[in-house]
Amino acid sequence: RQTGMALGRHLLVEFYDCEMECLNSAKIVEESMVQGVKASGTTFLNSTVHQFYPYGLAAVVVLAESHIAIHTWPEYNYASLDFYTCGEVANPWAGFETIAKGLKSKKYSIMEIKRGLKNLMPPAIEVPNATEDKEETASDKPFKRLHFYVDKLANGGRMLQTDGKILYSKQSPYQKIEVLNTLSFGKLLLIDGTTNLTDGDEFIYHEAMAHPALMTHPDPKKVLIIGGGDGGLAKEVLKHDNVEKVVLVDIDKEVVEMSKSLFPQLSQSFDNPKMELIIGDGLEYVRKAQDESFDIIYIDSTDYNESCSDCLFSLDFLLNCKRVLSKEGIVVTQSEAIATFPKPWAKCFEKYYRAFGKDKVDFALFEMPCWGQQTISFLSKGSIHPLKSLDKDRVEKICEKMQLKYYTYKMHKALYTLPKYIQRMVYNLKESVSQVCGAVADLATRMSRLPLLRHVKTTSINLKLISKKK
Repeated sequence: RQTGMALGRHLLVEFYDCEMECLNSAKIVEESMVQGVKASGTTFLNSTVHQFYPYGLAAVVVLAESHIAIHTWPEYNYASLDFYTCGEVANPWAGFETIAKGLKSKKYSIMEIKRGLKNLMPPAIEVPNATEDKEETASDKPFKRLHFYVDKLANGGRMLQTDGKILYSKQSPYQKIEVLNTLSFGKLLLIDGTTNLTDGDEFIYHEAMAHPALMTHPDPKKVLIIGGGDGGLAKEVLKHDNVEKVVLVDIDKEVVEMSKSLFPQLSQSFDNPKMELIIGDGLEYVRKAQDESFDIIYIDSTDYNESCSDCLFSLDFLLNCKRVLSKEGIVVTQSEAIATFPKPWAKCFEKYYRAFGKDKVDFALFEMPCWGQQTISFLSKGSIHPLKSLDKDRVEKICEKMQLKYYTYKMHKALYTLPKYIQRMVYNLKESVSQVCGAVADLATRMSRLPLLRHVKTTSINLKLISKKK
C-alpha cells in the first residue's frame, strides 16, 4: 500500500472500444493529448508523433512536469496511455478524461501509482545548479515529425521511414495499390499492404531474375512474362539483343498505369517495339498458348497464396508452362524465401518437382535491403543448368555492353551457390517429395494388379445394373 507524499503521480491507462479513425490520426491523437495537458494544469514543452503505415502510431508529449505517452492499435480499437506528472499540484485525472473523450473511448481501465514516496527516502540534499551547455540540443533544432511504414508479416515485420506522404492509393478490382515515399529507398510500391518494390533496390531483384536464364539459354528469342506490370523485369529482358519478342500479360491495368506515372524508369519498356502488353489473365493465356511457343517464361507474381488453388503456383499452370516451352526452355519464377517461409516454399517446391522433375529444379538466393531474403526458382525443361550451362566469356562480354548494376558472372555463380543450411533444407525436401511420389506410384501399380479390385469394380457395375432394373 502506498501512503504519504510522493514526488510524482503516474497513471497507466488502457483505452478500449475507441474510434478506429481517431487512433489512426496523428492530428486527432496529438490534439487530444495537448487538450489533456491543459485540463491537467501541466506545462506543454514539445510533442513527437511517429505515424506507422499502414496503421497505428506512437506519440509523446514532453511536459515541464514529466510526460504523456501513447501507443495505438487501430486494428483492435485499443490504445495504451502513460501519464506521469511530478508534484501534487497537477491533476492527471482531468487530463486522462479529456484524452478519453478525444479518442472516443467507450470503456477503459486505469491505475494510479505514486512515484518516489518521500517517507521511504532520506532528506533531500543540496545539488549545484546545472551548467548551461552552449552546444545545440535536440530541443533547439526544428521539430520534425517521423513517419514509418511497417510491413507486417505473419512471423515478424519490416519498417521503413517515410515522409508521411501517400503518393498513390487505389483499390483495383484485384488488389490495393499504394505508393509511399521513403527516406532511404525513394518511392515504395505496396500491393495489398506488402512491399513490392522500391526505387532504391528494384534493380537487384529484376537483374537477378532476368539475366541468369537469358545468359544460360543458347539462343532465347521469344519470352513470356506473367505479371510484372510495373515493367521492371521486361526492361531487363529487352536489354538482350537476341530477344525478338516479349509478351507481358498482367491482369491489373491499374498497376501498369500507376507505373507509367510514378516509375517511368521501369515502364519505359512498354514503348519498345519488341514488346507486346496484354491486360488479361496469365493463367488463361498460358492455357491457350501453342506448344513450344516460348523459350523462357518468367512468373513475376505476388507471394504464394495457400487459399488460391487455381493460381500461378498450381500444378496445372506449371504443366501448361512446360508444354508452352521450347525443348530447351526455362521457367523462372519468384518464390517464397526459403528460410523465412519454409512451409509455403515447400509447397511451391513440391509442385515444381512434380511438374519438371527433381533434377530440373534449382534456386537462386539473395538479399534485398527492403525485403530481406528472396528466392528465385529456375525450372529447366531440357538440359540447361544455371551453373553447368554458364559460359564465362559470353556473360562477361554481354555484361560489359549492358553496364548492369548488380548482375555479373561471379554474382551469377554466387546466386546459385546455396549456403549449407539451405542446401540441407533443399536436399531433405527433395528426398521427402521423391519418397512420397515413389510410394504413390508404387501403390498405384500394386493396386492395378490386384484381382480383387477388378472384381470389386465389376461387382459395382453389376450392382448399378441391378439397381436400374428395380
